Amino acid sequence: MRGKSWNARDGQLALLDAMVFFAIAMLVTNVCSSYFGQTSASGLDSPGIGRCDPGMILGVFLEASLGRSIVIPSSPEAELDAKDQVSDCLLVEMECIENGGDSLVFASLNQLFLGILLEICPPGMSPLLVSYSVARLIDQPVLIVSDPTWTTYERMDVRAASATMSSSEQHVYLVVLKLAPATLPELIDI
Repeated sequence: MRGKSWNARDGQLALLDAMVFFAIAMLVTNVCSSYFGQTSASGLDSPGIGRCDPGMILGVFLEASLGRSIVIPSSPEAELDAKDQVSDCLLVEMECIENGGDSLVFASLNQLFLGILLEICPPGMSPLLVSYSVARLIDQPVLIVSDPTWTTYERMDVRAASATMSSSEQHVYLVVLKLAPATLPELIDI
């Protein structure tokens, strides 16, 4: 009888050893994965353009809410609510400009768009938002939203994403978001 209980106890100890080993392995794996996740997100390695997805950033931008109410002194006057999506506000602006409205009345809205883009973009990246009317020539943008430091011809490592938007008046627009690494003066401001 003594031999049977001794064998059962050995099996229980082996099972306990395996559970302890598994728990320690899980702990080590979690510590290593959290360490490597923090180092890559904290910017210890180079902040290259390969780590940001312009399509995802454009999608988040278009689905974001405006954040504050704005009254645009156009004809007719446009009242944009804080809960309106950016995509709807972009359509209002593009429709007004397409119908002959003055683009200068949208300066405060464009600054708000730029602020939202800068919050969404990863540090060290500079955004440029351009929209085109599909019915017009593609070389004539309807809307350009960028920070003042964006220089198109110096940027060779630009990534871009685009989305099409349709208005209630059946106009179709192509919205393009370009992302490039920030230049040295922009990085000093961060």
